[in-house]
Formats: sequence, structure tokens, C-alpha cells
Amino acid sequence: MEEFFSRSFNIKDRFDYTKSMQKLQSLHTSKMASELDGKLLNFYDKQKNSANAIRQIIRAKQKFPRTQFDKLKTAFPCIISSVRDFAEYINLQKDLFDLIIVDEASQVSIAQAFPALIRAKKVLVLGDRKQYSNLQSSQATTLINNSYMNNIKKVFKKNIST
Repeated sequence: MEEFFSRSFNIKDRFDYTKSMQKLQSLHTSKMASELDGKLLNFYDKQKNSANAIRQIIRAKQKFPRTQFDKLKTAFPCIISSVRDFAEYINLQKDLFDLIIVDEASQVSIAQAFPALIRAKKVLVLGDRKQYSNLQSSQATTLINNSYMNNIKKVFKKNIST
């Protein structure tokens, strides 16, 4: 059958979906890296003072002044951070981020994630209930964590999901 279609449609090589997808993903990755590099260079060229100030803030592990953080967010709309860094380095501001993704959620307690959650318009939580939790999370009782989770769900349903 394959031979019939190959001759009928003049197909010389067999289509390899996996290989084509890998090539396409590689091209997209290269394009994205190039665009990010361009944004970085453009930001540094056009806003040298801000870029240097932001670099010093990050190196010194200081809290971001709101104006500098807004510039950073404009230049780099996707920021990768630990949820534990939000309370320490990023000012408290409602709806600061369009989306917060909490990956490996079983590794973080609700209390640790809360500073990130209150800064988000939307939250995506990914995790595995069967995965071992970290030491800090395991020290809190399951009953207390479940109580907090139920309270958050109630508040979410009452105030946000409607």
C-alpha cells in the first residue's frame, strides 16, 4: 500500500514525523533564543542605566523598587523564579503577573507559595500527590495543610471563580 501511494504521489522519501517535529522544535528554540538575546541587547542599549541598576539589584539580592521591576517585566515578560523569592525580592502588588505556574507543587507548602499566589491574576499548579514532599512541608501536619487548602478553595470559589 505504501509503495502504491509513493508511486502515485511521487513520494521519494518516507515521512518521519518524529524527526520533523524535532527539527521544528529546534528551529522554534533557536528563534526564541535569538529573540530573547535581541531583547536583552536592545534593553541594554536603550536603557543602560536601568539595566545596570537591575543587574546590581539582582547581584546584591535586594528587593526590587517598583519602577525598576516594571522595566524588567516590560523587557522580559517571562520571569523564572522560585516561589520563595517572591516575598523577599518582589513588592507586594495585586495582579502583578498574568500567570504564575507552580511546578513541583508537592515540594512547596501553601504558606511558601502564598506570596506568589497573591501577586497573580491566574495560577496554574502542577504536582503529584504521591510524590514525597520536602522537609519543611512534611513538618506541617496534613490536617493543617488540608484546612488551609479548603479555606483557599472557599475564598477562590466565593470571590474569584464567579
